[in-house]
Amino acid sequence: MVAEICNGYGLGPPEDGGLERLGCLPAGWPDPGPRQPGALFPLVEGWPWEDDDSVDPDEDERIDAIYTQGSIVLGSEDGQSF
Repeated sequence: MVAEICNGYGLGPPEDGGLERLGCLPAGWPDPGPRQPGALFPLVEGWPWEDDDSVDPDEDERIDAIYTQGSIVLGSEDGQSF
């Protein structure tokens, strides 16, 4: 059950000013293209791509899709963890 809905909040992830307002992105967010929050999220299981030596972050389309499809951005914890 959802008790309350708001558009951003000053309390939340530590040291980063809380939860982002809808449609806003935290500083440091990659810009691979327009966001599509209504699309299906591209992964069906965990994928630590940062540790996958077979992945070229500049060429793999799945990485861009992770940042643009099927999610909303709530905030960041350390500038790199979203």
